[in-house]
Amino acid sequence: MRTESAAHIREANASAEASMPLDYLLTEIDALWKTDKRKEAKQLFGKIDKERISPGWERSQWAYMRGLLFTEKWSGSELGLAGGNVSALLTDNDDVWIGTWTGGITRLSDPLQTYTPWDAGLPTLAIRTVNRIRKHKASIWVVRYGVLERYDIESGIWELIKDLPVNERLQDLCILDNKVYLGTLGEGLWVKEGYEWSIIPNPGKFITRLELGDDEELIVTTMNMGLFLYRPRENIWIRPPSASLKEANITSVSKFGDRIVGGTFGDGAFIWNTKTSEVLWFGLEELGDLWVLSVAELNGLLFFGTFGSGLNCWNLNNGTWDRLSIDEGLPSVDVTSLSVDTRGNIWAGTLGGGLVKISGDIYDTR
Repeated sequence: MRTESAAHIREANASAEASMPLDYLLTEIDALWKTDKRKEAKQLFGKIDKERISPGWERSQWAYMRGLLFTEKWSGSELGLAGGNVSALLTDNDDVWIGTWTGGITRLSDPLQTYTPWDAGLPTLAIRTVNRIRKHKASIWVVRYGVLERYDIESGIWELIKDLPVNERLQDLCILDNKVYLGTLGEGLWVKEGYEWSIIPNPGKFITRLELGDDEELIVTTMNMGLFLYRPRENIWIRPPSASLKEANITSVSKFGDRIVGGTFGDGAFIWNTKTSEVLWFGLEELGDLWVLSVAELNGLLFFGTFGSGLNCWNLNNGTWDRLSIDEGLPSVDVTSLSVDTRGNIWAGTLGGGLVKISGDIYDTR
């Protein structure tokens, strides 16, 4: 009887809270936040019915509290970097590796809230942009515009890779079946087997992204020839059915089950279902911008970082869209890179605004 009574009390309290005037709820949430009761503030925020929110003060205050409760931000200087233009991210357990357009790179320990800068990225006439940070086994690989570096996690030693086939316009790296694939923006796709590099002519010269697929597949995206799905063992190249996807300038891509999700320069974002051959496109109506710089996935949510319209999220289960932007406290509307950690947080690198950590809990509040 006591358990049933307690349950009824909790249900009655929840119903009463949900029926409270919205301005009162927002004021209560703000008070909880200011007294360091973040968990209670989140719980109360989750009771707000978004459909009740009116334009104006209520909407702006709701967005503000949403950002306050569910995001954390670091500027470039707070990470030991000379600039806040993030170009590459990698989440590795509790660590977040951050690379910048000026070449700076640092490692943030999330639980400890400490960082270790490896390169501040001080101003220079040389192009040193970090285009990709990737982990393979016990190594962290850093692909800069003209340099490839490897960090041994166990020994803590950095190594400069010297036997590259080209020395500029390095774009991405992927290791598959003990072979190193190196994508360049103008010098094509290269593969290293043993000690020898050789060029792979099929995807053209302008490689923008390399990603691992399933069953020893390699996803190759380009600036002018769209997307390729490559199976090296059989030397099979698969092209998408959509003509527009064969010509798009693709900036980012990832594979989730049967879906290949990507962003483009100027054509929005797409989902290619490799099982059904269906291609779904998203444009201005869904994304608010046609320049999509980064993509990610978390538990049925697809994320698209845009050049001018913040971070957009599409729920695969119910088809709804959600956007995080300046109203929610994002330091920049240009989201250049995305990464998801094992605890369900979304990490976003921005142009000019540094790094943002977004709690996955935020998408339970819509």
